[in-house]
Amino acid sequence: MTYFPYGYTSQYVGLGPVDAFGHRIAGNISDYIGRERNHVLIAVFGGSAAWSTHTLHDEMFSSLIEKSLNEYCASENLPLHISVINLAQPSGVTLNDIISYMLFCFEAKPDIVIAHCGANDLAFGQTSDRYL
Repeated sequence: MTYFPYGYTSQYVGLGPVDAFGHRIAGNISDYIGRERNHVLIAVFGGSAAWSTHTLHDEMFSSLIEKSLNEYCASENLPLHISVINLAQPSGVTLNDIISYMLFCFEAKPDIVIAHCGANDLAFGQTSDRYL
């Protein structure tokens, strides 16, 4: 377990790019601010299942979604570019997802948000809310 803003999460390393907060992101989220209108940004939140533990960066489900959607757009001649950023946290609870959105993602204004969360609230909720 490691400290994360306003709570704790698990940290895994050695599976590809991970930013200073443990998000599986190769670049910088601020690069998506002011993106072109045809650049669709999808943000993924959740716990270890969304983070895709025990997978390499190109095997995590957010990478597979991005690849599949971009291949579809190309095959259908749709002038869209899709980026999927993974802001999930192993052991993260819904409150972590809300905080992550506000701290790291709000300014990027994602077009779609996938929240694959809830299960960790039962197991780890007391680290963020003593009434859980």
